[in-house]
Amino acid sequence: MERPDRTVLEFGSMDMGLDELKIFRESALKASGLDSTPMELVVNSGLSGVEHYDGLEELLERYRVHMFKPSYFHYSITWPSVARCSLYLEPDRPARIVMEGGSDVLERMKRTFTSKLGTGGKRYRLHGPVGLFLIWLVVILIASTFILAFIIGSGSADPVIIIPVIVSSSVLGMYLSMFKLKDLNPANTVSLGPRGGWIGNVILNMLTVALGIISAIIAAFILRSALG
Repeated sequence: MERPDRTVLEFGSMDMGLDELKIFRESALKASGLDSTPMELVVNSGLSGVEHYDGLEELLERYRVHMFKPSYFHYSITWPSVARCSLYLEPDRPARIVMEGGSDVLERMKRTFTSKLGTGGKRYRLHGPVGLFLIWLVVILIASTFILAFIIGSGSADPVIIIPVIVSSSVLGMYLSMFKLKDLNPANTVSLGPRGGWIGNVILNMLTVALGIISAIIAAFILRSALG
């Protein structure tokens, strides 16, 4: 048998859900141009172990979709001895689709996947200390804004107020940086259940920061009053 051609498409950072997986399957079936029924394999793995499914339908039948959030995910569709396409999702690498088969099949698949799935995001570029520094910087900027408002409102720039706020906000920034580490590092997420909107998460994070800083200002004000 002649060795098939092979090509790889990278999609950057992707948040995959049930709709996206269905699009992948439908696009593969359409782009292949083959009448035969393909073989399917779904593999998901995480700290709980590795699980295999003979297709997306079996996964949905056997798994509670709202609990499906693996760390690593592999979904392959194969036409034996003809063509194969596989979707790979790993937390620390851009999503990618590996395709094998004849040049005409690969060209159709490439066009279809690119048009249906887009190019993904660029969130994975925040990996490492840059993303953590951004969170810390945002916390410090919010703290500085609250301090400035307090100084203007009270007419006092007492270091007893300013220093504890800066120190506490720095600690809060480091805590949030470590807490959000798993959200900054992964290039991809996989979840078959409903996903929360990013706007709500941002608002909750900002409220957490604001409440922490306000608490520090109140504590410093009480301390100054007690010492005065």
